[in-house]
Amino acid sequence: MDFEHSEFLMFKNHVLFESGKYEQALRHLDDVSHLLFDALEVRETKIELLLKLGRLTEAEEQTRELIAENAESKKYYGWLAQATGLAAGKNSRMFRLTLQTLTPVPLDNAAGHMELYDSICKQFPKAHVPKRLALNVATGDAFKAKADAYLAEWLRKGAPSLFTNLQTLLKVPEKLSIVESLALEYESSLKTSGKLRAAGMRCFVFVFTHVTTVSPTTCPS
Repeated sequence: MDFEHSEFLMFKNHVLFESGKYEQALRHLDDVSHLLFDALEVRETKIELLLKLGRLTEAEEQTRELIAENAESKKYYGWLAQATGLAAGKNSRMFRLTLQTLTPVPLDNAAGHMELYDSICKQFPKAHVPKRLALNVATGDAFKAKADAYLAEWLRKGAPSLFTNLQTLLKVPEKLSIVESLALEYESSLKTSGKLRAAGMRCFVFVFTHVTTVSPTTCPS
Protein backbone atom coordinates (compact mmCIF):
# COMPACT_ATOMS: atom_id res chain seq x y z
CA MET A 1 0.00 0.00 0.00
CA ASP A 2 1.43 3.36 -1.10
CA PHE A 3 1.02 5.93 1.68
CA GLU A 4 1.52 8.99 -0.54
CA HIS A 5 -0.96 7.70 -3.12
CA SER A 6 -3.40 6.98 -0.30
CA GLU A 7 -3.07 10.55 0.95
CA PHE A 8 -3.66 11.89 -2.57
CA LEU A 9 -6.81 9.81 -2.98
CA MET A 10 -8.19 10.99 0.37
CA PHE A 11 -7.41 14.59 -0.55
CA LYS A 12 -9.34 14.15 -3.79
CA ASN A 13 -12.25 12.72 -1.82
CA HIS A 14 -12.20 15.66 0.60
CA VAL A 15 -12.31 18.06 -2.36
CA LEU A 16 -15.41 16.31 -3.67
CA PHE A 17 -16.92 16.43 -0.19
CA GLU A 18 -16.23 20.12 0.31
CA SER A 19 -17.63 20.85 -3.15
CA GLY A 20 -20.94 19.32 -2.12
CA LYS A 21 -20.59 16.42 -4.55
CA TYR A 22 -21.63 13.85 -1.96
CA GLU A 23 -22.83 11.09 -4.29
CA GLN A 24 -19.66 11.32 -6.34
CA ALA A 25 -17.53 11.39 -3.21
CA LEU A 26 -19.23 8.28 -1.85
CA ARG A 27 -18.76 6.38 -5.10
CA HIS A 28 -15.14 7.45 -5.21
CA LEU A 29 -14.58 6.37 -1.60
CA ASP A 30 -16.07 2.94 -2.25
CA ASP A 31 -13.98 2.53 -5.39
CA VAL A 32 -10.63 3.38 -3.77
CA SER A 33 -11.14 2.22 -0.16
CA HIS A 34 -8.90 -0.82 -0.71
CA LEU A 35 -6.06 1.56 -1.60
CA LEU A 36 -6.42 3.83 1.42
CA PHE A 37 -4.04 3.61 4.35
CA ASP A 38 -6.31 4.86 7.15
CA ALA A 39 -9.26 2.47 7.42
CA LEU A 40 -10.81 4.44 10.28
CA GLU A 41 -10.78 7.67 8.28
CA VAL A 42 -12.51 5.84 5.45
CA ARG A 43 -15.28 4.63 7.77
CA GLU A 44 -15.73 8.04 9.38
CA THR A 45 -15.81 9.85 6.03
CA LYS A 46 -18.39 7.40 4.73
CA ILE A 47 -20.68 8.08 7.68
CA GLU A 48 -20.42 11.83 7.10
CA LEU A 49 -21.32 11.31 3.45
CA LEU A 50 -24.26 9.07 4.32
CA LEU A 51 -25.55 11.77 6.67
CA LYS A 52 -25.23 14.41 3.96
CA LEU A 53 -27.15 12.17 1.56
CA GLY A 54 -29.92 11.49 4.08
CA ARG A 55 -29.16 7.77 4.24
CA LEU A 56 -29.74 7.84 7.98
CA THR A 57 -30.35 4.17 8.68
CA GLU A 58 -27.00 3.21 7.17
CA ALA A 59 -25.29 6.09 8.96
CA GLU A 60 -26.79 5.04 12.30
CA GLU A 61 -25.73 1.41 11.90
CA GLN A 62 -22.17 2.32 10.99
CA THR A 63 -21.90 4.94 13.74
CA ARG A 64 -23.05 2.45 16.36
CA GLU A 65 -20.34 0.08 15.13
CA LEU A 66 -17.73 2.80 15.72
CA ILE A 67 -19.13 3.56 19.18
CA ALA A 68 -18.84 -0.13 20.02
CA GLU A 69 -15.13 0.17 19.21
CA ASN A 70 -14.58 3.57 20.83
CA ALA A 71 -17.33 4.91 23.08
CA GLU A 72 -15.23 7.92 24.10
CA SER A 73 -15.38 9.85 20.81
CA LYS A 74 -17.70 12.85 21.16
CA LYS A 75 -18.13 13.28 17.42
CA TYR A 76 -19.66 9.82 17.13
CA TYR A 77 -22.51 10.92 19.39
CA GLY A 78 -23.03 13.93 17.16
CA TRP A 79 -23.36 11.69 14.15
CA LEU A 80 -25.66 9.32 16.02
CA ALA A 81 -27.88 12.22 17.07
CA GLN A 82 -28.09 13.36 13.45
CA ALA A 83 -28.82 9.86 12.18
CA THR A 84 -31.63 9.35 14.70
CA GLY A 85 -33.13 12.80 14.07
CA LEU A 86 -32.25 14.17 17.50
CA ALA A 87 -29.99 16.90 16.11
CA ALA A 88 -32.23 18.08 13.30
CA GLY A 89 -33.15 21.66 12.44
CA LYS A 90 -32.19 24.32 14.97
CA ASN A 91 -31.05 21.61 17.38
CA SER A 92 -28.18 20.77 15.02
CA ARG A 93 -26.16 23.95 15.72
CA MET A 94 -26.87 23.87 19.45
CA PHE A 95 -25.96 20.21 19.72
CA ARG A 96 -22.64 20.80 17.96
CA LEU A 97 -21.94 23.47 20.58
CA THR A 98 -22.60 21.14 23.49
CA LEU A 99 -20.41 18.43 21.93
CA GLN A 100 -17.49 20.77 21.34
CA THR A 101 -17.53 22.56 24.68
CA LEU A 102 -19.60 20.27 26.95
CA THR A 103 -21.72 23.36 27.62
CA PRO A 104 -25.36 22.59 28.51
CA VAL A 105 -27.79 24.05 25.98
CA PRO A 106 -31.60 23.86 25.79
CA LEU A 107 -32.78 21.20 23.36
CA ASP A 108 -36.34 20.61 22.21
CA ASN A 109 -35.89 16.84 22.48
CA ALA A 110 -33.82 16.56 25.66
CA ALA A 111 -35.74 13.41 26.63
CA GLY A 112 -34.67 11.73 23.40
CA HIS A 113 -31.03 12.62 24.03
CA MET A 114 -31.30 11.28 27.57
CA GLU A 115 -32.78 8.01 26.35
CA LEU A 116 -29.97 7.69 23.80
CA TYR A 117 -27.21 8.29 26.37
CA ASP A 118 -28.82 5.97 28.92
CA SER A 119 -29.03 3.15 26.39
CA ILE A 120 -25.36 3.55 25.46
CA CYS A 121 -24.33 3.72 29.13
CA LYS A 122 -26.10 0.41 29.72
CA GLN A 123 -24.33 -1.10 26.74
CA PHE A 124 -20.92 0.35 27.68
CA PRO A 125 -21.02 1.00 31.45
CA LYS A 126 -17.36 2.04 31.64
CA ALA A 127 -17.69 4.74 28.98
CA HIS A 128 -17.24 8.28 30.30
CA VAL A 129 -18.43 10.50 27.43
CA PRO A 130 -22.11 9.43 27.34
CA LYS A 131 -22.35 9.90 31.12
CA ARG A 132 -20.90 13.40 30.84
CA LEU A 133 -23.13 14.33 27.89
CA ALA A 134 -26.16 13.13 29.85
CA LEU A 135 -25.40 15.74 32.51
CA ASN A 136 -25.79 18.45 29.87
CA VAL A 137 -29.41 17.55 29.13
CA ALA A 138 -30.65 16.14 32.45
CA THR A 139 -32.52 18.44 34.82
CA GLY A 140 -34.02 18.30 38.32
CA ASP A 141 -33.99 14.99 40.17
CA ALA A 142 -32.65 13.16 37.13
CA PHE A 143 -29.66 15.49 37.03
CA LYS A 144 -29.04 15.11 40.77
CA ALA A 145 -29.03 11.31 40.55
CA LYS A 146 -26.73 11.27 37.54
CA ALA A 147 -24.43 13.93 38.99
CA ASP A 148 -24.17 12.02 42.27
CA ALA A 149 -23.19 8.81 40.47
CA TYR A 150 -20.78 10.69 38.20
CA LEU A 151 -19.06 12.51 41.07
CA ALA A 152 -18.75 9.34 43.15
CA GLU A 153 -17.17 7.44 40.28
CA TRP A 154 -14.60 10.14 39.56
CA LEU A 155 -13.81 10.74 43.21
CA ARG A 156 -13.14 7.06 43.73
CA LYS A 157 -10.73 7.16 40.81
CA GLY A 158 -9.07 10.27 42.21
CA ALA A 159 -9.31 12.04 38.84
CA PRO A 160 -7.71 15.48 39.26
CA SER A 161 -9.61 16.89 36.28
CA LEU A 162 -13.05 16.41 37.84
CA PHE A 163 -13.64 20.03 38.78
CA THR A 164 -12.42 21.32 35.41
CA ASN A 165 -14.64 18.76 33.70
CA LEU A 166 -17.69 20.18 35.49
CA GLN A 167 -16.98 23.90 35.07
CA THR A 168 -19.32 24.42 32.11
CA LEU A 169 -22.13 22.70 34.02
CA LEU A 170 -21.62 25.03 36.96
CA LYS A 171 -22.50 28.02 34.79
CA VAL A 172 -26.13 26.85 34.90
CA PRO A 173 -27.65 28.09 38.20
CA GLU A 174 -29.88 25.05 38.76
CA LYS A 175 -27.01 22.64 38.17
CA LEU A 176 -24.60 24.70 40.24
CA SER A 177 -27.03 24.53 43.16
CA ILE A 178 -27.42 20.77 42.88
CA VAL A 179 -23.68 20.08 42.58
CA GLU A 180 -23.06 22.38 45.53
CA SER A 181 -25.63 20.54 47.64
CA LEU A 182 -23.99 17.21 46.77
CA ALA A 183 -20.54 18.56 47.64
CA LEU A 184 -21.75 19.77 51.01
CA GLU A 185 -23.49 16.44 51.66
CA TYR A 186 -20.15 14.73 51.08
CA GLU A 187 -18.48 17.16 53.47
CA SER A 188 -21.15 16.58 56.13
CA SER A 189 -20.80 12.82 55.79
CA LEU A 190 -17.05 13.11 56.25
CA LYS A 191 -17.45 15.25 59.38
CA THR A 192 -20.17 13.21 61.08
CA SER A 193 -19.20 9.63 60.30
CA GLY A 194 -15.70 9.82 58.90
CA LYS A 195 -16.99 7.83 55.95
CA LEU A 196 -18.03 8.75 52.47
CA ARG A 197 -19.54 7.02 49.52
CA ALA A 198 -16.45 8.28 47.71
CA ALA A 199 -12.86 8.31 48.90
CA GLY A 200 -12.48 10.70 51.82
CA MET A 201 -9.48 12.88 51.08
CA ARG A 202 -10.25 13.14 47.39
CA CYS A 203 -13.80 14.12 48.25
CA PHE A 204 -12.59 16.80 50.65
CA VAL A 205 -10.34 18.24 47.95
CA PHE A 206 -13.29 18.40 45.58
CA VAL A 207 -15.51 20.06 48.19
CA PHE A 208 -12.82 22.59 49.06
CA THR A 209 -12.18 23.41 45.39
CA HIS A 210 -15.88 23.73 44.71
CA VAL A 211 -16.88 25.96 47.59
CA THR A 212 -13.85 28.24 47.37
CA THR A 213 -13.86 28.62 43.58
CA VAL A 214 -17.53 28.54 42.64
CA SER A 215 -19.34 29.58 45.79
CA PRO A 216 -16.90 31.13 48.28
CA THR A 217 -19.71 32.28 50.58
CA THR A 218 -20.27 28.68 51.60
CA CYS A 219 -16.63 27.94 52.31
CA PRO A 220 -16.45 26.12 55.66
CA SER A 221 -14.58 27.95 58.42
